[in-house]
Amino acid sequence: MSASGHWYRQPVVLLFLGLLLVTVVACMGLIFMAIKTDDGLVTDDYYKRGNEIGMEMSRDTQAAKLGLSAQIFLAQDGRSIRALLIPMPDPAQPITLRLSHPPAQAWTSCLN
Repeated sequence: MSASGHWYRQPVVLLFLGLLLVTVVACMGLIFMAIKTDDGLVTDDYYKRGNEIGMEMSRDTQAAKLGLSAQIFLAQDGRSIRALLIPMPDPAQPITLRLSHPPAQAWTSCLN
C-alpha cells in the first residue's frame, strides 16, 4: 500500500461510490414510480377510441334539432372561459359546462 493509506479511505473513492449509490437509489425510485402510477394519457385501444370519437354525434344531432349552438372563448391567460349561447337560455334554467380530461371525454356541455 502507499504511504497515504488504504484505497477505500481516499475521499475521491468515497465520493465516486456515494454518487454511484445515489444514482442507483434514484433509478430504483423512478422505476418504482413508473410501475405503480398511471399517466392516464394513453389508452390501450387509442386507435379504436380515436375512430369512435368522430362517431359520437348524438349530442350534436340533438343540439341541431333544438336549434342550439355555442361558442367557447378562452382568455389569453388561460384562466377564464366565456361561453356565448345562441339562443340565450332562460335564466331560470341552469346550464352546466363540464370540462373533463381528454381521454375520458371530450369537452362537453349539458343542459339540465
